[in-house]
Amino acid sequence: MKRLLALALFLAMTLSLVACGAKSDPAPASTLTDSSESAAPELNIDVKDIVFQSGSTGGNWAIVQPAMVTAIEDALPGVTVTGITGKGAANLRAMQAGECDIAFTQGYAYEDAVHGVNDFEADGAMDNVSVICSTAISYMYFVSTASSGVKTVEDIANSNLNCNTAGGGVEIATRRILEAYGITYDDVTQNGGTLNYQGLSDVIGLMQDGHVDVSLVSGMLDNPTTHQMESTFDIEILSFDGDGIQKFVNEYPAFMIDTMPAGIYKGQDTDKIVAAWTGVMCCRKDLSDDVVYAITKALHENADKFAEVVPENAWIGTEKCVTGFDVSNLHPGALRYYQEIGLL
Repeated sequence: MKRLLALALFLAMTLSLVACGAKSDPAPASTLTDSSESAAPELNIDVKDIVFQSGSTGGNWAIVQPAMVTAIEDALPGVTVTGITGKGAANLRAMQAGECDIAFTQGYAYEDAVHGVNDFEADGAMDNVSVICSTAISYMYFVSTASSGVKTVEDIANSNLNCNTAGGGVEIATRRILEAYGITYDDVTQNGGTLNYQGLSDVIGLMQDGHVDVSLVSGMLDNPTTHQMESTFDIEILSFDGDGIQKFVNEYPAFMIDTMPAGIYKGQDTDKIVAAWTGVMCCRKDLSDDVVYAITKALHENADKFAEVVPENAWIGTEKCVTGFDVSNLHPGALRYYQEIGLL
């Protein structure tokens, strides 16, 4: 009897081991294929050089550019990224012509460029520019020298005006804002004033010497350029009061109305109404999807480093980086990355 029980136990154990062995057989080929397909595919990086245009020297875009160049080169081994200064509107024209690959620009300039309207009417609709991401919200406001007596936007009609670099995004905005207030460049010169076309880094000396009375400043509210101005001479921040600013944003909906809190600058005891706009990073549409995917990923994963340099770039790496523009204008490579991480 004991022998029979031992034999039965031996047979049960043997059957159990056979069953376990069956479960450990290699998985079917279809299961392996599914697993390999879920792994990130190797990217085909088909460029050796990338030209990256920012903004004027001393501006936020130029300041953060070196950190972005490093991040992109680290993500694309063997690729050289050359960072050069530029201007928002001019960057779009350079990109359309194939003279640069990625660039910063203003959201309002981008919208005009892809539709071929306003200052881009002569260019025609640009078909080789796509969006990678929004970078941040920026602000625009006029700063005058206190000694000039220019205290309102209307006073600019009788001033020596700095229009900013001709054809750049800030110059375009200067002209459009003044037109909304019923002022043209011709009005300024006919009233005895002068028109200057200098970037912000070059205009401070002209304002100090009395050759320029007022200039539009673009960037962060608490702006280093404006602080440099106030450390050199007494300034006046002009508020966009009256109906002109509403007329402006109605005509150019890429802009918004915002407020500069009191106390940012010396003598600024009241809130000021300012204009706001979204900055975007663009690329050539004919760049390969893999290249733009890698660039977008590098920007997103290094966003904290960019924010340390320029806090106003804090939209990169957040859900806001896919707002402020029509997502149908995203480059397919950027879209692929945002869908992969669940932003879109």
